[in-house]
Amino acid sequence: MPRGLRVLLFILSIIALSTPALADWERLPGQATDIAAAGRDEAYCIGSNRTDGGGFGIWRWDGGGWQALGGAGVRIAAGRRGVWVTNDQGRVWRWDGAWRAMPGQASDIGCGGGQVWAVGVSGESGGYGVWRWNRGDWERMPGAGVRIAVDDRGVAWLVNDRGDIFRWEGMGWRQLPGQAVDIGAGGGRVWIVSRRRAPGGFEVYQLTGGGWRPAGGAGVAIAVDDGGRPWLVNDRGDIFRWR
Repeated sequence: MPRGLRVLLFILSIIALSTPALADWERLPGQATDIAAAGRDEAYCIGSNRTDGGGFGIWRWDGGGWQALGGAGVRIAAGRRGVWVTNDQGRVWRWDGAWRAMPGQASDIGCGGGQVWAVGVSGESGGYGVWRWNRGDWERMPGAGVRIAVDDRGVAWLVNDRGDIFRWEGMGWRQLPGQAVDIGAGGGRVWIVSRRRAPGGFEVYQLTGGGWRPAGGAGVAIAVDDGGRPWLVNDRGDIFRWR
Protein backbone atom coordinates (compact mmCIF):
# COMPACT_ATOMS: atom_id res chain seq x y z
CA MET A 1 0.00 0.00 0.00
CA PRO A 2 1.43 3.42 -0.90
CA ARG A 3 2.65 5.45 2.09
CA GLY A 4 0.36 8.39 1.24
CA LEU A 5 -2.70 6.12 1.32
CA ARG A 6 -1.63 4.63 4.66
CA VAL A 7 -1.33 8.13 6.14
CA LEU A 8 -4.76 9.10 4.82
CA LEU A 9 -6.36 5.96 6.27
CA PHE A 10 -4.66 6.64 9.61
CA ILE A 11 -6.01 10.21 9.69
CA LEU A 12 -9.52 9.02 8.82
CA SER A 13 -9.40 6.41 11.58
CA ILE A 14 -8.43 9.08 14.13
CA ILE A 15 -11.34 11.27 13.01
CA ALA A 16 -13.72 8.34 13.28
CA LEU A 17 -12.55 7.57 16.80
CA SER A 18 -12.71 11.17 17.99
CA THR A 19 -16.40 11.74 17.23
CA PRO A 20 -19.57 9.68 17.63
CA ALA A 21 -20.49 7.62 14.56
CA LEU A 22 -22.33 10.05 12.29
CA ALA A 23 -24.71 7.30 11.19
CA ASP A 24 -25.96 6.90 14.77
CA TRP A 25 -25.54 10.27 16.50
CA GLU A 26 -26.87 13.67 15.47
CA ARG A 27 -24.82 16.67 16.58
CA LEU A 28 -26.98 19.41 18.09
CA PRO A 29 -26.11 23.08 18.50
CA GLY A 30 -24.87 24.49 21.77
CA GLN A 31 -22.56 23.46 24.58
CA ALA A 32 -23.43 21.65 27.81
CA THR A 33 -21.95 20.09 30.93
CA ASP A 34 -24.98 17.92 31.80
CA ILE A 35 -28.22 16.94 30.08
CA ALA A 36 -31.73 15.68 30.89
CA ALA A 37 -34.48 14.30 28.65
CA ALA A 38 -38.16 13.57 29.20
CA GLY A 39 -40.43 13.45 26.13
CA ARG A 40 -39.16 12.80 22.61
CA ASP A 41 -38.23 16.43 21.98
CA GLU A 42 -38.27 17.56 25.60
CA ALA A 43 -34.73 18.06 26.80
CA TYR A 44 -32.87 20.37 29.15
CA CYS A 45 -29.20 21.00 29.74
CA ILE A 46 -26.76 22.66 32.07
CA GLY A 47 -24.80 24.92 29.75
CA SER A 48 -21.15 25.92 29.71
CA ASN A 49 -21.88 29.57 30.57
CA ARG A 50 -20.81 29.97 34.19
CA THR A 51 -23.02 32.27 36.26
CA ASP A 52 -22.74 33.89 39.66
CA GLY A 53 -25.77 32.04 40.98
CA GLY A 54 -24.79 28.42 41.58
CA GLY A 55 -23.05 26.94 38.57
CA PHE A 56 -23.92 27.20 34.87
CA GLY A 57 -26.95 28.47 32.97
CA ILE A 58 -29.98 26.20 32.43
CA TRP A 59 -31.42 25.73 28.93
CA ARG A 60 -34.49 24.09 27.36
CA TRP A 61 -34.57 22.47 23.89
CA ASP A 62 -37.29 23.96 21.65
CA GLY A 63 -36.87 21.51 18.78
CA GLY A 64 -34.33 23.62 16.94
CA GLY A 65 -32.16 25.29 19.55
CA TRP A 66 -31.66 25.98 23.24
CA GLN A 67 -33.66 28.66 25.08
CA ALA A 68 -32.48 30.09 28.40
CA LEU A 69 -34.62 28.94 31.32
CA GLY A 70 -32.99 31.09 33.97
CA GLY A 71 -31.36 29.82 37.11
CA ALA A 72 -28.09 27.94 37.47
CA GLY A 73 -26.94 24.46 38.39
CA VAL A 74 -24.49 21.63 37.83
CA ARG A 75 -26.74 18.55 37.47
CA ILE A 76 -30.23 18.29 35.96
CA ALA A 77 -33.10 15.77 35.61
CA ALA A 78 -36.53 15.93 33.98
CA GLY A 79 -39.74 13.89 34.05
CA ARG A 80 -43.43 14.04 34.97
CA ARG A 81 -42.45 15.65 38.28
CA GLY A 82 -40.92 18.54 36.35
CA VAL A 83 -37.33 19.71 36.01
CA TRP A 84 -35.02 19.31 39.00
CA VAL A 85 -31.57 20.87 39.41
CA THR A 86 -28.78 20.73 41.93
CA ASN A 87 -26.37 23.66 42.09
CA ASP A 88 -22.73 23.94 43.10
CA GLN A 89 -23.67 24.45 46.77
CA GLY A 90 -25.76 21.25 46.73
CA ARG A 91 -29.06 23.10 46.88
CA VAL A 92 -32.05 21.57 45.08
CA TRP A 93 -34.45 23.49 42.83
CA ARG A 94 -37.58 22.49 40.88
CA TRP A 95 -39.04 24.28 37.87
CA ASP A 96 -42.82 24.90 37.92
CA GLY A 97 -42.89 27.99 35.72
CA ALA A 98 -40.29 29.52 38.01
CA TRP A 99 -37.49 28.03 40.06
CA ARG A 100 -38.59 26.98 43.53
CA ALA A 101 -36.13 26.00 46.27
CA MET A 102 -36.67 22.51 47.67
CA PRO A 103 -35.52 21.09 51.01
CA GLY A 104 -32.35 19.08 51.38
CA GLN A 105 -29.08 18.92 49.51
CA ALA A 106 -27.94 16.75 46.62
CA SER A 107 -24.96 16.19 44.35
CA ASP A 108 -26.98 14.41 41.63
CA ILE A 109 -30.66 13.89 40.90
CA GLY A 110 -32.89 11.64 38.78
CA CYS A 111 -36.53 12.02 37.77
CA GLY A 112 -38.94 9.70 35.93
CA GLY A 113 -42.23 7.82 36.22
CA GLY A 114 -43.47 10.26 38.86
CA GLN A 115 -40.47 9.48 41.08
CA VAL A 116 -37.53 11.66 42.11
CA TRP A 117 -34.34 10.21 43.58
CA ALA A 118 -31.18 12.00 44.63
CA VAL A 119 -27.61 11.33 45.67
CA GLY A 120 -26.89 13.43 48.73
CA VAL A 121 -23.79 15.24 49.93
CA SER A 122 -22.79 13.19 52.97
CA GLY A 123 -19.91 10.91 52.07
CA GLU A 124 -19.97 7.20 52.86
CA SER A 125 -18.69 3.97 51.35
CA GLY A 126 -19.63 3.96 47.67
CA GLY A 127 -20.12 7.71 47.34
CA TYR A 128 -22.99 9.63 48.94
CA GLY A 129 -26.23 8.56 50.55
CA VAL A 130 -29.30 7.89 48.37
CA TRP A 131 -32.63 9.61 48.95
CA ARG A 132 -36.14 9.41 47.44
CA TRP A 133 -38.70 12.25 47.35
CA ASN A 134 -41.74 11.23 49.38
CA ARG A 135 -44.71 13.45 50.21
CA GLY A 136 -42.83 16.70 50.37
CA ASP A 137 -39.53 15.60 51.88
CA TRP A 138 -36.59 13.27 51.31
CA GLU A 139 -36.70 9.66 52.55
CA ARG A 140 -33.36 7.96 53.23
CA MET A 141 -32.88 4.86 51.09
CA PRO A 142 -30.26 2.09 51.23
CA GLY A 143 -27.04 2.37 49.30
CA ALA A 144 -24.64 5.05 48.16
CA GLY A 145 -23.50 6.37 44.80
CA VAL A 146 -22.39 9.32 42.73
CA ARG A 147 -24.76 9.21 39.72
CA ILE A 148 -28.45 8.32 39.61
CA ALA A 149 -31.16 8.08 36.95
CA VAL A 150 -34.85 7.17 37.07
CA ASP A 151 -36.64 5.61 34.11
CA ASP A 152 -40.20 6.33 32.95
CA ARG A 153 -41.51 3.48 35.14
CA GLY A 154 -40.00 5.06 38.24
CA VAL A 155 -37.16 2.55 38.58
CA ALA A 156 -33.89 4.03 39.87
CA TRP A 157 -30.46 3.17 38.44
CA LEU A 158 -27.31 3.97 40.42
CA VAL A 159 -23.56 4.22 39.80
CA ASN A 160 -21.17 4.31 42.75
CA ASP A 161 -17.71 5.82 43.07
CA ARG A 162 -16.09 2.57 41.92
CA GLY A 163 -18.19 2.56 38.75
CA ASP A 164 -20.42 -0.32 39.88
CA ILE A 165 -23.95 -0.28 38.43
CA PHE A 166 -27.14 -1.04 40.37
CA ARG A 167 -30.90 -1.22 39.72
CA TRP A 168 -33.52 -0.69 42.43
CA GLU A 169 -35.59 -3.87 42.92
CA GLY A 170 -38.18 -2.50 45.35
CA MET A 171 -36.49 -3.69 48.56
CA GLY A 172 -32.85 -3.23 47.68
CA TRP A 173 -30.26 -2.75 44.96
CA ARG A 174 -29.29 -5.45 42.47
CA GLN A 175 -25.81 -5.11 40.99
CA LEU A 176 -25.45 -5.43 37.23
CA PRO A 177 -22.28 -6.32 35.33
CA GLY A 178 -20.16 -3.56 33.87
CA GLN A 179 -18.67 -0.24 34.94
CA ALA A 180 -19.90 3.29 34.30
CA VAL A 181 -19.33 6.95 35.04
CA ASP A 182 -22.91 7.97 34.17
CA ILE A 183 -26.21 6.25 33.39
CA GLY A 184 -29.51 7.09 31.70
CA ALA A 185 -32.75 5.10 31.42
CA GLY A 186 -36.11 5.51 29.70
CA GLY A 187 -38.48 3.88 27.24
CA GLY A 188 -37.40 0.42 28.36
CA ARG A 189 -33.76 1.11 27.49
CA VAL A 190 -30.68 1.76 29.58
CA TRP A 191 -27.49 3.42 28.33
CA ILE A 192 -24.23 4.13 30.10
CA VAL A 193 -21.11 6.16 29.66
CA SER A 194 -18.62 3.45 30.55
CA ARG A 195 -15.21 3.76 32.20
CA ARG A 196 -13.45 2.80 28.99
CA ARG A 197 -11.65 5.92 27.78
CA ALA A 198 -12.05 7.16 24.24
CA PRO A 199 -11.61 10.51 22.45
CA GLY A 200 -14.50 12.65 23.70
CA GLY A 201 -14.65 11.04 27.13
CA PHE A 202 -15.69 7.41 27.66
CA GLU A 203 -17.29 4.83 25.38
CA VAL A 204 -21.10 4.55 25.29
CA TYR A 205 -22.92 1.23 25.75
CA GLN A 206 -26.55 0.08 25.63
CA LEU A 207 -27.99 -2.65 27.86
CA THR A 208 -29.32 -5.63 25.90
CA GLY A 209 -30.45 -9.11 26.87
CA GLY A 210 -26.90 -10.31 26.42
CA GLY A 211 -25.23 -7.53 28.42
CA TRP A 212 -23.70 -4.21 27.41
CA ARG A 213 -23.41 -3.60 23.67
CA PRO A 214 -21.07 -0.89 22.31
CA ALA A 215 -23.13 1.92 20.79
CA GLY A 216 -20.38 4.03 19.28
CA GLY A 217 -19.50 7.50 20.41
CA ALA A 218 -18.02 8.78 23.63
CA GLY A 219 -19.09 11.23 26.30
CA VAL A 220 -19.17 12.14 29.97
CA ALA A 221 -22.90 12.62 30.64
CA ILE A 222 -25.95 10.81 29.25
CA ALA A 223 -29.74 10.96 29.56
CA VAL A 224 -32.48 8.85 27.95
CA ASP A 225 -35.93 10.16 27.00
CA ASP A 226 -39.24 8.32 27.38
CA GLY A 227 -38.84 6.95 23.84
CA GLY A 228 -35.58 5.23 24.77
CA ARG A 229 -33.40 7.66 22.82
CA PRO A 230 -30.16 8.82 24.48
CA TRP A 231 -28.81 12.36 24.59
CA LEU A 232 -25.08 12.70 25.13
CA VAL A 233 -22.54 15.35 26.17
CA ASN A 234 -18.83 14.83 25.56
CA ASP A 235 -15.80 16.23 27.35
CA ARG A 236 -15.68 19.24 25.01
CA GLY A 237 -19.29 20.12 25.83
CA ASP A 238 -20.63 19.00 22.43
CA ILE A 239 -24.23 17.72 22.48
CA PHE A 240 -25.48 14.68 20.55
CA ARG A 241 -28.81 12.88 20.14
CA TRP A 242 -29.29 9.31 18.91
CA ARG A 243 -30.86 9.36 15.45
